[in-house]
Amino acid sequence: MDIYQTEDEQVEALKKWWKENGKSAIFGVVLGILAIFGWREWKDYQFERAAAASQLYQQMIISSRENNSDLLAKKAKEITLDYEGTAYAVFARLALAKIAVTKADLPEAVSHLQWALDNNSQNNLAHVITLRLARVLIAQEKLSEAKTLLGGKVERGEFVVDYLELEADILRLEGNTDAARDTYQKALDIARVSSQDATLIGLKLDDLGRREIQ
Repeated sequence: MDIYQTEDEQVEALKKWWKENGKSAIFGVVLGILAIFGWREWKDYQFERAAAASQLYQQMIISSRENNSDLLAKKAKEITLDYEGTAYAVFARLALAKIAVTKADLPEAVSHLQWALDNNSQNNLAHVITLRLARVLIAQEKLSEAKTLLGGKVERGEFVVDYLELEADILRLEGNTDAARDTYQKALDIARVSSQDATLIGLKLDDLGRREIQ
């Protein structure tokens, strides 16, 4: 059974509802329309920013291939300044960190790598950044910081050999030769099983005097 028995009652109810809610209904519709157009404009804006950052990134890559470090640094800085919220900013920071290392400006390299690590959302890339940052910290003889950084990565996946090698480097620098030797050996064993190149690890182990049963 209908709530309103007659057509007149339905018309009167509609009039009453419109009188009470008409303005708010119109306001809601207008807001909805504005929200739709606002969202579209925001998406267009984001797309345009991503496209511009992508273009700069391509220029950065070309500069790197041509070994034009000055132009590479310029394009990377443009990305970090104008497109910090894009994924390209992480790669730009990595490029700037590499340039800083070549100039022996290790604090600058740490700054870029730490920013990249804090703002990165890709798991595999996080490992790459972590390992690079750890190497720079070790070069600065900040062994405790490097050890803490490496220890924070529990799921190491395909990068386990790299982590073990750096941990062994730290142990060696701390004077813990036996532990360093064992860790190098563990890294070497895993590398062999996974068919990874472990030439450098083997050289480091030879330098310590390996205790390997052939």
